[in-house]
Amino acid sequence: MRLTHAVLALVAVCGGLAFWASARSAEEPLTGPEPTAAQPGAALARPAETPAPAPAPGRAADADDARAAPLLEALARAEAAGDGAALEAAEARLRAEAWDAPAARRWALKRGAARAAEAGALTGIEAIRARDEARRLLSRGVFLPEFFGPDLAPTPERDRLVAAIQQLNRQVMRYGPGLEGVTRPYEVQPGDAPVLIVSRQRLGMGSNGVLFWNLGTLNPKALRAGTAILLPLEELTVWVDQARFRLALFVGDWFVKDFRVGVGRPESETPRGEFVVTDRQLNPPWTAPDGKVYKPEDPGNELGAAWIRIVNDEFPHAAGYGIHGTRKPETLGLRSSNGCVRLANPEAVELYDWVRRQDSNGGPATRVFIR
Repeated sequence: MRLTHAVLALVAVCGGLAFWASARSAEEPLTGPEPTAAQPGAALARPAETPAPAPAPGRAADADDARAAPLLEALARAEAAGDGAALEAAEARLRAEAWDAPAARRWALKRGAARAAEAGALTGIEAIRARDEARRLLSRGVFLPEFFGPDLAPTPERDRLVAAIQQLNRQVMRYGPGLEGVTRPYEVQPGDAPVLIVSRQRLGMGSNGVLFWNLGTLNPKALRAGTAILLPLEELTVWVDQARFRLALFVGDWFVKDFRVGVGRPESETPRGEFVVTDRQLNPPWTAPDGKVYKPEDPGNELGAAWIRIVNDEFPHAAGYGIHGTRKPETLGLRSSNGCVRLANPEAVELYDWVRRQDSNGGPATRVFIR
């Protein structure tokens, strides 16, 4: 059964978390406290170096599973025979030919849990590499349909999966020497601020990517000159899953966190596709469809506390699509907007500092994928 595989994987992961919680080693945080539940805080593939969300249930998913079935059977035979070379070859084929299939995601979930457990017996850089691999595999399962209830609320099993991934994230992202291609050490210079570090180092995410794992806080004033931190090197992308009303942050192919959102009404649907962030603004004014302009403090302002404009060739700047806050949190989880993606105000403000637009220093703009 699909759910059985997921639950078994989570049991293994939770067992690993118990081990990690009791261990105090060189792989623990570089500096500062760990992030807590008070800081808002979810898997995707990487075709062409870009993650992709799990397909929605239906004919496409069934066809993907049919394509994955013989490849998974080959994997099972190789595992049973203990044939490492055959196992490696079968996994490579699965990744190349059917990695997005729900069945492949369930296999990745199981393999990720096993890899996380294996990491508990390792030390130093080998343990960090195993945990890095585990979190990427586990991240592929966070949008599987069995992890959401009939009301689309995440199940307790999904909450445990997310907690396991976030624990792995902290361990990998705080490994002091850094992990090649993932993090590198950096000493904060006098006059440095998170936004300046992001721009000067051409990081693939906004200032929250510097603060979140290093300091366990999103307060930019907590960064002090002389502090040894780790710079994240992979690209942050934003994924919006309209069917489940979720907006997720991924770095490379591993999950960071997700938020509940509202999307466009049936008569003004949120467009699908790949977008790029071009503008950001806190406490923005809003021009309504009828042309009336609402000031930031006006109760009728639909943009809430933050506005992030997204564009592509089909929907250019003038189209006016974006991600923003709302003064109507009761509309989250509903098709309730004029076409934009809306978040609770605190989460919109947080997202504002996770994403970035392209700057004059050549730093990349954040990509947003809406499905």
